[in-house]
Amino acid sequence: MEEYNANIAAIGIGAIFPIELKENDQGQTGWYPVYGDSKLIEENIKALLLYEIGQRLRQEDFGTRLIEVLEEPNTSALSFLIREYLMQALNKYESRVQITKISSIRLNQKLHILLEFRIVELNLDSFIEAQYNL
Repeated sequence: MEEYNANIAAIGIGAIFPIELKENDQGQTGWYPVYGDSKLIEENIKALLLYEIGQRLRQEDFGTRLIEVLEEPNTSALSFLIREYLMQALNKYESRVQITKISSIRLNQKLHILLEFRIVELNLDSFIEAQYNL
């Protein structure tokens, strides 16, 4: 129970998408928030990767500038810009994580990004893979 409360304090309460209807302890079916699950952080990072800045209503600075570099040549400058843009967004919107590694590769008309991070309060390592069509 103590670990459960620590997870709620460190991560919070929210929704994981897509929202699924589930049955609760009383047998009622509905949507119920998720408490202290690391998937909440992963979902927030995925949202950051999917939105470009200016795209989200009433939160115009949410997202990344990755769209600006998708057509750039596959050089060390591209890797630097990807890392820089991701760090800017994550430092602003996801202070619960510490980035451990960002790697990117362009392959078969797709840009693949691997983002490795640690959830600081829980000392839990995780990663997210993102793929953009070019």
